Amino acid sequence: MSYLRAQWAAREVWRSEALEVVPERGQPKIAVPRSVSLLMYAQEAGRICPMPAEWDLLWKMIPGAKAPLILAAWWHSTATEKRRRLEDQVIFAAMHGLLEVIEPYLRNLTPEQWHVQSAEVEAGAAKNES
Repeated sequence: MSYLRAQWAAREVWRSEALEVVPERGQPKIAVPRSVSLLMYAQEAGRICPMPAEWDLLWKMIPGAKAPLILAAWWHSTATEKRRRLEDQVIFAAMHGLLEVIEPYLRNLTPEQWHVQSAEVEAGAAKNES
C-alpha cells in the first residue's frame, strides 16, 4: 500500500475510531483518534521505531502488515523510511481492528527498546526536508 493510499484509508478508519484527548506541545488539549494519538506517541522524544527485536515482535502481532525494516534493511534505510513503515503498520492495525493489541505493547516499551534520533540530527533532517 502506498503511503498516500494508506493515509487516505486511515481517514476512513479515523472517522469511526474513538477519540482520545491529548495535549499538543504548548497548545490546548485536542481530541484525536486513538491511532493518531499512538502515532504521535511513537514520534515523541525523537522516537523513530522500535529496536529490531521489539519491531519483529510487533510485526508478529499484526499479520498481513508490511515487514519491519530490520536485518539488512535496518542498515540500508533512513530514519524517515523506518518511521513511515511504523506508521504504515499502525494504520494497518487500526484498519484491521488490531490497535487494541499493539497500542499497549508500543506504549510499554522502555526507552532502550526504541530507536531514537538525537535532537541535533532531527533538527538537521528537518532543514534538509524543507
